Amino acid sequence: MKAKEEGIVVEINNMYDEYWAVAHASPTDLPYFEGDYWVGLAEELIEKLDEEGKSAKKKKDHKTKKPKHLAKKDARDDVDFHDQLMLKLGEHIHPMKDDFLVVKLFPSCAQCKLAIHHGTIWKESKTCLCDGCYQTQMSTQSNVNETPPYVPIKLTLKEKCSDPDDVVESEIFDTRQAFLSLCQANHYQFDELRRAKHTSMLTLFHLGQLTNG
Repeated sequence: MKAKEEGIVVEINNMYDEYWAVAHASPTDLPYFEGDYWVGLAEELIEKLDEEGKSAKKKKDHKTKKPKHLAKKDARDDVDFHDQLMLKLGEHIHPMKDDFLVVKLFPSCAQCKLAIHHGTIWKESKTCLCDGCYQTQMSTQSNVNETPPYVPIKLTLKEKCSDPDDVVESEIFDTRQAFLSLCQANHYQFDELRRAKHTSMLTLFHLGQLTNG
């Protein structure tokens, strides 16, 4: 994408590949914004799981079933999710995972998953580690030659810019749902550059109309 090519964002991934990679994944790890689809879906699934739990007999040594939608070559074939809700959410999210984008403005550590805002990052070909995880890995690694060749990169925040324009308040941007409703009603989209430009111009038009009365 153009934003990644211009260095505005660091990484673009989908939510499924980002958060359904390990067995201990939890719904509390998922990013949440007002009006998100997965939140309403989770509430429905919780009710269904509660009903199933009441009607089903308690079984010992119950093993979590693997999602049927995963292909045989998928790296997560062997993942047995500890959280039933995470399993059910994954079954619904996976078929449309490309619609759930995760855009990172800062690099994140491949081990602790935390965003790295400053300090030293250790970059490998496809992943990076924060300084803490890298030092821990090096101290526990028996054979240094087995460690991938990480390159240290000093990360510094860009200077904050000041906006000389006055803040313009608008009901369009009061909530995420309000802006989503505007886009849905007028068929505004951001999936292509030309559509994003068109949507931005018309959004500014609506903003100007509301501001001027």
